[in-house]
Amino acid sequence: MYIIYSGSAGQYASAAVSKRDGAKTSITYTYLGTVLDREKGIYHNKERGIFAFDPTTGQYNEVDSSFIPPDIPDKRKNTRISVDFGDVFFLNAFLWKSGLMDVVDTINYGNPDTLHDFQCGRDLF
Repeated sequence: MYIIYSGSAGQYASAAVSKRDGAKTSITYTYLGTVLDREKGIYHNKERGIFAFDPTTGQYNEVDSSFIPPDIPDKRKNTRISVDFGDVFFLNAFLWKSGLMDVVDTINYGNPDTLHDFQCGRDLF
């Protein structure tokens, strides 16, 4: 068993086992995760968290309590929220044009400005 490093500057690691059957060779990979300390064989992945791996025995071991893991930045893209006010604009314009906004006003809602805040739909229809 041996360790294969990949990614920019060897930031990811996999354990590889090579087998030979006559002229055929095959390699089986086990993903270890992000490399935290290459010399000590310390890695991080979602399943196991932070752990040490020994390629000679193939065993996963606990990390010494003196090891301080580096900060792992989250490089995933931030999600963007797109808001479309088209439906609200249409509904508001419909309420004003049809006269239903007067019916809504009779409710005596505590914050009438919430419903009347978007008045540019009056002249749409």
